[in-house]
Amino acid sequence: MQAGSRPLPAMAPRERRDIAPRDFARLTEEGEKELQSLIQEFRQAPGDQARLVALDRIDAGFYGREWLELAREILAGEGGNYSAEVRARAVEMLAGNTSAAILPLLELARKDAGEAERIQIVMAAARVRDRKVVDFIAGAFDDSSANVRFSGLDAADLLSADHKGRLFARAMLGRHSDVALAGLAELEVDASLASMPLILQGLSAPLPEVREETLSTLGFLLDEDFSDPEQAKSWWKENERHFDRDLNRVD
Repeated sequence: MQAGSRPLPAMAPRERRDIAPRDFARLTEEGEKELQSLIQEFRQAPGDQARLVALDRIDAGFYGREWLELAREILAGEGGNYSAEVRARAVEMLAGNTSAAILPLLELARKDAGEAERIQIVMAAARVRDRKVVDFIAGAFDDSSANVRFSGLDAADLLSADHKGRLFARAMLGRHSDVALAGLAELEVDASLASMPLILQGLSAPLPEVREETLSTLGFLLDEDFSDPEQAKSWWKENERHFDRDLNRVD
């Protein structure tokens, strides 16, 4: 990689967050019965306060996969019109879960959600280990709110290195220049031989400013001057073998 530094394209106003990963508990037979009892208690509750108490008890001691049935009911609005507070508590309980099973439920929660809720939903998915999480979080990059778009980049900090790079590439290929240029900038910061295929995707980005900035990025990383995307692609194909994992020339 070329020594020195250069002005990067606009970086996202990143907010560093930490959401502890969590997994479903393996409930005993007795625990499953108690969970079902709490679910019934929730359904029969006279108001939000009693519903929230039931959810708190589930969260504290009976957080088995079986509770997803109730989460779907709450977020889909089945069996009643639950308040924003109850819906937010359900999303909060899903946050940090490492299972892809929560993603369809979070997708339900996105419907008719306000800006703050959409940000909460994006961050709730950030600990999912399955590659499906990239597609889910990337949905934020098309949001009408810049705050929601950038929350997708905030969530990237909690993903595995592979998922993180793929998510930045998805941002780069989006239709909003703010998050697209920020995604490219993030890829440049940690550029390596392994991430070059992701950076090269920027040469085919839908936005002309992203394609132009990708040429500049490649020129800086490889210490070459490129006049157009096809030349850059061809040059890299012929010269990739001359670079080590950190993009230093080896000959």
